[in-house]
Amino acid sequence: MTTSALLGQVGGKDLKRFRDLGVEVLVLSLLCVLLVGGTQAELVSHVADIAAPTILAKPPVVAPVAVKPPVVAPVAVKPPVVAPVAVKPPVVAPVAVNPPAVVAAPVVVPPAAAKPAPVTAPAAVPVAVVPPPKTAPVVAPAVIPPAAAPVTIAPAHVPAAAAAPKVAPVSPLAAPGPVAAKPPVAPGPVVASAGNGSLDADQVGALRSLGMDVGLNACNEEPATVLTCDNNPVTQHLVTLSVQDCPPNATLTDLDFSYLSTVHLSHLSFMNCADVPAPSEPPKVLTTSLLDFFLMDSFTPMDAWWLGRLHALQNLTVLDVTVTSGSSGLDVILPNMDNLRYLMIQNATLSGTLPAAWPQNLNIISLSGNYLFGEIPVSLSKLKLLEVLDLSHNGLSGHLPSYVGNLQNLQTLYLNNNGFSGGIPKQFANLRALTKLDLSFNNLNGSIPEELGTLALTDLDLRNNTLLTGSIPFNTNALRNMKSLLVSGTSLCYDPTITSAKLASFLSVPLCGGIAPTIAPAYGPALGPSPSPAPAVAGGGHKKKPNVVAIVLSVLAVLVVLAGVVYCCCRWWGAREGYA
Repeated sequence: MTTSALLGQVGGKDLKRFRDLGVEVLVLSLLCVLLVGGTQAELVSHVADIAAPTILAKPPVVAPVAVKPPVVAPVAVKPPVVAPVAVKPPVVAPVAVNPPAVVAAPVVVPPAAAKPAPVTAPAAVPVAVVPPPKTAPVVAPAVIPPAAAPVTIAPAHVPAAAAAPKVAPVSPLAAPGPVAAKPPVAPGPVVASAGNGSLDADQVGALRSLGMDVGLNACNEEPATVLTCDNNPVTQHLVTLSVQDCPPNATLTDLDFSYLSTVHLSHLSFMNCADVPAPSEPPKVLTTSLLDFFLMDSFTPMDAWWLGRLHALQNLTVLDVTVTSGSSGLDVILPNMDNLRYLMIQNATLSGTLPAAWPQNLNIISLSGNYLFGEIPVSLSKLKLLEVLDLSHNGLSGHLPSYVGNLQNLQTLYLNNNGFSGGIPKQFANLRALTKLDLSFNNLNGSIPEELGTLALTDLDLRNNTLLTGSIPFNTNALRNMKSLLVSGTSLCYDPTITSAKLASFLSVPLCGGIAPTIAPAYGPALGPSPSPAPAVAGGGHKKKPNVVAIVLSVLAVLVVLAGVVYCCCRWWGAREGYA
C-alpha cells in the first residue's frame, strides 16, 4: 500500500492530527537549520568586516612610496649648486691683482713657499734658515707671466686661510700638503708660526719617558680623556693628564716630574703604573695648583707626607697603593687640605686612628680596606655636608655613637666588617636622607629601634650579628620599597601585626614566638591552604562548557525519532481500525 492510499483511508480528524504533527516536525527542523546557518553567516560577515579594513588599508601604504620620486628630484638640482663654484675663479683673480698684499703674505707663510724646495734639493732642510732668497724667486716668476702667475699664486695663498680645495690648478701645490703635517714632529718652532701652538718640548720628553707615544702636536691629537692643554698660541702646557697602563720600561725622574708640574696642571692621574716609583717629593708648584689627584696601583709604596704636601686638593683618590705612615695615618695627610671635598683611600694599608679634625667641606669619606682602629670620633658629627661615610673593613671598635645621627645629609653609611658592639642607637632615625645602611659582620646586640622603621631605606644589611634579637620594625610597605634586606645570621623575627608572613617567608625570618613560616612556592599563593579542587561531574571528569553543535544535532535526532514513532503509530492505528 502506498503512502497516498494510506492517507486516503485515514479519517478527516485523524488526518488533520497527522498533518499537524508533520508540520511541527518540519518547522522545528527548519528552525534548527536556520539557527546553524545564521551563526555561520554572522561569522562570515564578521570575518569580512575584519578583512575589509585590512585590505583597504594597504593602498595608503603604497601611496607614500609613490611620493619618493620628489625626494630624488631635489638631488638632481644639486648640479646648479656646482655652477656658482665655477664663477668663483673670477672672484679669486682680483685677489691676485693686489701684489702688495701678496708680497707681505710670504713673510707669514714661508713654510708653504719653502715646501717645494725639499722636492728639488733633498739637502734643503738646513737651508730652511734662509727664507728670503727663496721667496724672491717665487715672486719674480709670478710677475713675468702675467696670465699664469696671478692664477696660480692667488690660490696658493687663499687655500691657506679659506681652505678651498675645489680649484683645479691648485692640484700640483696640494702635494706638499701632507708634508705640512711632518714639521710639527721635527722642527717644532716652524709649527708655532701656524698659530695653534705646540706642547712644551720638556713635557713631551717626560711623557715619552712614561711610554706615551706623543709629539709636539699632542694637544690636538690626543683625546681629552688622556690630556688637555691651555690655549697658549705659541707654547702650550698640560692642564689635565691621565697616564694609564705604563710599560715595564717606563720611568719618571724628579726632573721629568718637575717638567709636567706647572702652574697650569690641575688634574693628574696615574693608573696601573706599578713599576713606576714615586718621585722623591712633589714639586712645590703642585701644592697650589693641583686640584684633583687620582692614584691607582701606581707609585707604590708612597709616604703619607707626600700626599699631605698637596694642600690645594679638592679630590683625592688612592686605590691599591701601599701608603706608609707608621701610626700617624690620616693625621699626616689631612691637616692642610682645607678645600678637600672627596676623600677616598681604599686598600692602602693605611693605619692609625681617625683624626680629631676634618676638612669641613667633605662630601664623601671612603676609607674601606685599611688598618684603622679605635672609635669613631665626635669630630665626624660636625661634617654637615657629608653624604657618604664608608669605614668598612677596618679594625674599628666600641659602641656605635649616637652623634652620627647629627649628619642630616648622610645618604650612605657603611660600618660593616669591624668590631662594633652594643645596640643600634635610635638616633639613627634622625638620618632622614639615609637610604643605604650596612652594619653586617659586627658584634651588635639588642633589638632594632622602632624609630628606624620610619626611614625610607632601600638597602639594609644586618647579617652575622648573632646577638641581634627582637622583631623587624618595618611594615609591609617599607619592605616592598627595599631593594635589599639581609638579616641572616641574626636572631631577628617578625611580628604578623607589623610584617606580612609572605614577605617574612622570603627573608627566612621566623615568627616571633612561633615556628618559621613555610617558604613560598615559585608560583601560586605563598601561604594558606591550597584551594579545594573543582567538583567532578558524575561521569568522572570536570564540568565542561556545553557544545552547541552537539546539542543541535541531538535535538534533530530526537525529532527524527519522534517523527518515526508517530508514523508507526499512525500505521498501527489505521490497521486496527481496518483501513487498508
